[in-house]
Amino acid sequence: MLLEGKVFLRTDDNKTLVAKAMEYNMDTKKLVSDSEVTVSADGTTIRGIGLRADKDLNKFTILKPSAITQGGTNPLKAAGSL
Repeated sequence: MLLEGKVFLRTDDNKTLVAKAMEYNMDTKKLVSDSEVTVSADGTTIRGIGLRADKDLNKFTILKPSAITQGGTNPLKAAGSL
C-alpha cells in the first residue's frame, strides 16, 4: 500500500513517524520510505532520508540520518559529528 502526502503514524506506545511518502507491506508488516522522515519516541527525535521499519517502530533504520534531538539538543552536533 502506497501512502503519499503528509503521512503520520502513531503507535500504541506513542512513538510517531512523519514522512512525505511511505509504502506499507501488509504481508511482512514493514514500512519503507525513501523520502524525508522524522521518528520521535521518549523525548528523542531522529530526522533523515529513507526508512526501513517494522509497523510498531520497535526496530527501524534511517538510511541517511541528519539530526538527532534529545530534550531539545542535538548530541551529534555537540560531539562534533555534524
